Amino acid sequence: MTAQHTKGPWHVKNGFIDAENGSHVAEVHATAKKSEFEATLGANARLIAAAPELLEALRECVEYIYDGLDGPNDMAPVLHEARKAIAKAEAKS
Repeated sequence: MTAQHTKGPWHVKNGFIDAENGSHVAEVHATAKKSEFEATLGANARLIAAAPELLEALRECVEYIYDGLDGPNDMAPVLHEARKAIAKAEAKS
């Protein structure tokens, strides 16, 4: 599937998540107390910025695992959850 989101990688810069082409993908806000604000903002921003790579890594893991399976096994529930996460990211859920 061709990605419909802004192509990664994304980077954190001054509270914004920016794409390689310089466009803003998102702006991060935190609702924590002032003392926790910077840590919360940074953590949220890093997680969002990692989203394209996380999605691609999850896709590759699912494909790799399914390619090695010959039938039902204990990985089925984990793979089901991984596929649900991929579908959510790709707006298929």
